[in-house]
Amino acid sequence: MQKSNFKEIKTFDVNPFPVEGIVKRQYIPKTEERMVTDTTTGQLFIQKEIPITKEVFHDNMSFTKVFKTNLTGNLKNLTIPASNMLLLIIERLEINHQKICLTEDDYLSHFNYAKGSKRLYYQSVTELIDSRIIAKVNGATRCYWINVNILFNGDRTKL
Repeated sequence: MQKSNFKEIKTFDVNPFPVEGIVKRQYIPKTEERMVTDTTTGQLFIQKEIPITKEVFHDNMSFTKVFKTNLTGNLKNLTIPASNMLLLIIERLEINHQKICLTEDDYLSHFNYAKGSKRLYYQSVTELIDSRIIAKVNGATRCYWINVNILFNGDRTKL
């Protein structure tokens, strides 16, 4: 992999990482479910009978998906500063968002790097770009597209 110069990195108006792995599949309702058509839009919905006393488990912890197919490739060989940048992105990525904005100060203060270590920010961003984990947003100084095939917070089918 050839290293890029941060100042010469290409920028993009739209996310250059198209979503992969989303397929349509047949949905067969369960016995306690039935398909209902909205008469105004024609859209299909599922109605499910739920007993009043039924309790279901719900995980209310926030999470970001990191897809396993990339653990042995793009992510495994990152330097510690770039891995730290990736952790900050994972922590701050909002639900169903494809881009994130991070400043040098965000990165340096989060990991207790010295204020004069701004080159670590640029090296980390450049490494994540070279690894095709992020791409620069056109017209934005510190904003980056997220490769939604590597990590995502939310439901990629809603993009």
